[in-house]
Amino acid sequence: MKETVKACVDEYFEQVDAIVFVTASGIAVRSVAEHLTHKSKDPAIVCMDECSKHVISLVSGHAGGANALTQMLADVMWATPVITTATDVEGQFSIDDYAREHNLVVTDWAKAKAISAEVLATGAKPVWVDEAEVSQEEEKNACGNRIDVRRLKIGSYQVIVTPRDILPDEKMLQLVPLCIVAGIGCKKGTSSDKIEHAVQDAFAKAGLRMEALCAVASIDLKKEEAGLLEFCETRKVPFETYTAEELQAVSGTFSASEFVTGVTGVDNVCERSAVKYASEHGANDGELLLRKQAQDGVTVALAYVGVASGK
Repeated sequence: MKETVKACVDEYFEQVDAIVFVTASGIAVRSVAEHLTHKSKDPAIVCMDECSKHVISLVSGHAGGANALTQMLADVMWATPVITTATDVEGQFSIDDYAREHNLVVTDWAKAKAISAEVLATGAKPVWVDEAEVSQEEEKNACGNRIDVRRLKIGSYQVIVTPRDILPDEKMLQLVPLCIVAGIGCKKGTSSDKIEHAVQDAFAKAGLRMEALCAVASIDLKKEEAGLLEFCETRKVPFETYTAEELQAVSGTFSASEFVTGVTGVDNVCERSAVKYASEHGANDGELLLRKQAQDGVTVALAYVGVASGK
């Protein structure tokens, strides 16, 4: 057990999603100050007094969920929540909050800030663009597969929700849904750097943004593979494995390999594991967006998990 509050913060700050201080706010502020980087990365920081009279949202109110955590704790403990973010005080829409609630990655925080400023200045409300206005071309990735695209108008800005790799104009903010699973196979001892490069190349070929990666799947023979584990830890995504029998039972047409069958007991690892994960965790049957790509002893396939409507 650590001897001081500061020592605890030093050890766990980058490992947790939230820190709740039961101290004076000054102690909380001084303990986290040197660790703060950006609201997109910092955990929620909440402080409450020892008598549970007040619960204060200090850091990452929207993006980190500190405001929601503050309100929840205040409700449970019959305390007074102290939330000072402008959109909450004014009762206005927050793009940061929307992104967090729907597992969307904000790609440009300067534009997100500009949208919030316009909302506060004009009272602009979010308006969903009719899906019929989204072109069929935009609904497909580089491999020709249909993927969800949603648009939201907020004042003079447009927000597009898609995993596709696009080039937004100065009045468009892209939010990337966590909706793509990478099925990965690799030689024993493959480094995390080689896996990273192979996955990046796969996303580029599919016309997708890496921020959309939501999970990695493979065969259970690889559940202790150091390079895969390090890659998943760095990318902060779950790693799920399946037996050869489970993978072989996945329905579909896959890139079969006699060599892979001889080594693993299943004709294809990356494609089958990607589809298996997507079909179990998504709202579809696990559609492949990119078939097996091989590079430096790594094979990668991408499947679409799907996107919640979020409206």
